Amino acid sequence: MKKIKEKYIGWYSGGTLFERMQWLRGVENLLIDIALDKEEVYILADRIVNEYLIPSIETGLEIGAEVIGFADDWGGQKQLLISPNSWRKIFKPRYKKMFEIVKEAGALSWFHSDGMIMEILQDFIEIGLNVINPQFSCMNMEELRSAIGEKMCIYTDIDRQRLLPYGTVEEIEDYIKKVFELFGFSEGGLIYGCGIYPDVPFENIEALLSSFYKYRNLNER
Repeated sequence: MKKIKEKYIGWYSGGTLFERMQWLRGVENLLIDIALDKEEVYILADRIVNEYLIPSIETGLEIGAEVIGFADDWGGQKQLLISPNSWRKIFKPRYKKMFEIVKEAGALSWFHSDGMIMEILQDFIEIGLNVINPQFSCMNMEELRSAIGEKMCIYTDIDRQRLLPYGTVEEIEDYIKKVFELFGFSEGGLIYGCGIYPDVPFENIEALLSSFYKYRNLNER
C-alpha cells in the first residue's frame, strides 16, 4: 500500500457479498432462498459481512487504504436480478454497515456493478456510497445522470458491448465527449475507465485514450 500511494490513490478491495453468497450456496439455490425470504439468507449474509468482509475492510484501512472497493453484479441487461424490495431488505443495510466503517476511517467507498441497476442508485446514495462504477451500455446515460445528480462520483464503463469492438473512431470520440458533458462535474466527480478486450481494434483503443485525454479539463467546459 505504501508503494501504491507513492504514485496512485491507495485502493484496496473490500470484497463481494452477493457473489460470495452465490459461490457458497449456488446461484439457483440462493435466488430461490431470496424469493422465499428464508431466514438462512440473513444468517449467511451476516456471517460473510461480520466474519469475512469487515475484517478485510479493517485490514485495508489499517494499512492506509484511501478507497475501499466493493463489487457485486446486480443487474441483468434490463433489470435487477432480484426484487428491489428484497435488495433493500437484505442487502442495503449490510452495505450501509460496511460503508459507514469506511467513512468513519476517513476513506471512500467504491462499488462496481454490471447490468441495469437504475432502481437502486438512489439507495446507494442514501447509504453513503462515494463512487459508482455502473455498466453504461445497460442504461440510458441521461437517466443515469439525472438519477445520481452530482451526489456520487462516476467511474466509467465505456460501452464494451457494441461501441468499443464495433464502433467507429468518430463514434468513440462523440461518446466520450457526451460522457464528459454529462458527468464531468467537480461536485460529483468523473474517473475515466473501461474494459478493453481482444475484440477491440487497435485504432479504437487509440481513439478512446486520445478522447480521454482531450475531454478531461473541467475548466474547459
